[in-house]
Amino acid sequence: MPPPPLQYEVIDPASQRGRVKLADDQGFTYTLYRSNDVTTTWRCSVRNKRETCLARVKQNNNDNTFIAGPQPHCHQPVPGASTALKVIADVKRKATRSIFRSAPSIVSEVLAEKCDGGPIDALPCIDHLARTANRKRQQMRRPHPRNLDFDIDNTFVADGFMRRDIRVRERRHLLFALPLMITLLAQTTRWYLDSTFKVVRAPFIQLFSVHAFVQSDGYIKQVPLAFAPMSGKNR
Repeated sequence: MPPPPLQYEVIDPASQRGRVKLADDQGFTYTLYRSNDVTTTWRCSVRNKRETCLARVKQNNNDNTFIAGPQPHCHQPVPGASTALKVIADVKRKATRSIFRSAPSIVSEVLAEKCDGGPIDALPCIDHLARTANRKRQQMRRPHPRNLDFDIDNTFVADGFMRRDIRVRERRHLLFALPLMITLLAQTTRWYLDSTFKVVRAPFIQLFSVHAFVQSDGYIKQVPLAFAPMSGKNR
């Protein structure tokens, strides 16, 4: 009895560059090689300095059928490759649609939707998926300003988070704090001030922050409640 034909699925977008990929039910994945009005040719995605797989699949664009080429794969399949591609694609999509959600929470949600709880060999770890989400968001952002004369794109600022755009002579400072943060600061009797220089880039020089102790569910912790990227270091 001949083995059942392979099942193929086109997943868009799944690659690091946001391009479509093809996956079969054995655990092999393919990237787009060339396409015309009649056919689309896919080649195995294993192509690196150590190994180049020559396996290919031809897709008929009219009836959406797939025919594997004569060249076999020179490597073993990776179980769950199709599911892993779907997870990566969904993480990227949700990261661009929910830009104010944390990347780990998006990854956890996608994993709960796409995975049945069992291990998937082809799936990257949660930290790598979170970095994938953040890299996708970074592609959406405007280039970092070269000087202090720039416009603020409020698309990437949560409602009510930006409080002031302060200009003092040739200096410019931005103040960020959500309304709840302002309320918590007003309720505390002592503030703690901090400044750091490594997390900011020119034209800003330091990130000045205001901290306070906050109590929740019986626990007390010092948390930052206001942030100010500043273009100078004077007190």
